[in-house]
Amino acid sequence: MAAIAAAKGVLSAKKGIMKKYCLLLLLAVCAVLLLGCGSESQSHKNKGAGTLEMENVSADAGAEDVIVNVSLKNNPGFLTMAVMIDYDANALTLTGVSCGEAYLDYMFVAPQNKQSGCMASWLSTDIPEEIVDDVLLELHFAIHADAASGDHYVTVSCPDDGGIVGENREPIEIKGFSGYVKVN
Repeated sequence: MAAIAAAKGVLSAKKGIMKKYCLLLLLAVCAVLLLGCGSESQSHKNKGAGTLEMENVSADAGAEDVIVNVSLKNNPGFLTMAVMIDYDANALTLTGVSCGEAYLDYMFVAPQNKQSGCMASWLSTDIPEEIVDDVLLELHFAIHADAASGDHYVTVSCPDDGGIVGENREPIEIKGFSGYVKVN
């Protein structure tokens, strides 16, 4: 009987120590979550609306691969986004659309139909660890051989249908931009 009582005493002491360790571990996890993850995930996001910015380029009539980079500036961090690509089809033909390297963690869907008014889209289940302002997509154009000299518009815009969604599944705003391809 004495051995049983002693064993119960040892078990009870071990349970008390385990409870203290579990409590300390729980407090450490809470501290890491509150101090580490919470503040960092907010500090890398920009406030306000993001903006799509496009570089204007020049090329000769008949050029076969003119690249126009579209960048996302003041990136608020997004889970989903769609971009409409509109351009002067009388002078330009969209031959390719590719995702910028900084956004390769997203599932990217390039438009199958590359007609003016086509859409490209991005989808992720989680906000990336690092929110960056960088080239979002590359537009590849061929310039018609008979294209008139001058500026030919290229516009990128985001539909205002609530389809651009941020970290908390809330709609966010990303403003579009118009630029041009100048035919020499």
